[in-house]
Formats: sequence, structure tokens, C-alpha cells
Amino acid sequence: MSGFKKTAIVAVVGLTVLQGCSIYQAVHAPAPVEYKQVSVNSTRTETISRLGYPKMTDQKNDLKIDSFEFLDGYNSASKARVILYLAGDIVTLSLAELIFWPIEANVFDGKQCRGTVTYDANDKVLGYELLSKDNKRLWFSPVTDSSGKVISFPIPGAIIGKSTGTLEESSSD
Repeated sequence: MSGFKKTAIVAVVGLTVLQGCSIYQAVHAPAPVEYKQVSVNSTRTETISRLGYPKMTDQKNDLKIDSFEFLDGYNSASKARVILYLAGDIVTLSLAELIFWPIEANVFDGKQCRGTVTYDANDKVLGYELLSKDNKRLWFSPVTDSSGKVISFPIPGAIIGKSTGTLEESSSD
């Protein structure tokens, strides 16, 4: 077998292996997180069902503070890009993967988010702050008591692992 044929066979096998990487990633991309459904007076169970299990739970007096990290993806309609990827793979004999795969891996991989939710003794939400990776506030409500009086503001950009939204960390009014 000539050197050209060996190279051609290796190239075809290599491209066949690469084919579908962007398609696989697009199909298995994370779904959106319905974080805007988190609201004051909702239950801890409802919050966990939307944001996932907390990374850390802290107890301060009669308040419970959950720290969350989650990956917010794109809606299922955005998965229609699979058709573009498949067409590109067919037309270019998988060479399009050299472009599609890095785009899929870096642009459509979802955005990392984090936040804190504070609950009362009955596990009802008193307040919350959900942030994007670059500390932009996505969804927020100050911590309030049962009468609706603001008792604390979560600390903007607080690091997961540190308690936020507690009486000890609030400024005195």
C-alpha cells in the first residue's frame, strides 16, 4: 500500500472519530435553570428542585442559609443547531468539526452561576441572591422578616462557602 493511501485511510478514520463531537455536545448541553421561579415564601424543597442540592448549608440563629452553584444552559429549541452541525459534517467530510467543536465547547456550554437563599425556621424563603460567574446579579430579594421588614441584604459577589444574608453580616440600621 502506498504512503498516500495509508495517509488517506488514517485521515478518514481520524475524521470519522471526530465526527459527532459537536453534535454530541449540543444534544447533551445543560438545560436552563428556572432560577426566576425562586421567590419569597416558597419552600426549601421547591428551591432545591429548581437550583439543585446546595453546596453548603449554614445555620445562623433561626435562619438557614443554602449556598448553590449551578450551570444555566439554553432552552431545547437552541439544540436545532445539531442540524447545522450534521449538514456541515456531511458536506465537509467532518472537517467542519474543527470549527464547530470549539464553538460548541466554549460558547454553548452554559453559564456557571451561584447564589445564596435564606430560609426561616419553617424552611420558607426569606430572601435570595443569585449571581452569574462574573458577579452580575441575576435574581435578588433582600432577606425580610415575617412582617416584610428588610433585616439584611445578601453581600453582592460573596464567595460560596461564606455565609451571606445573615444578621451578623448585615449593616446595622
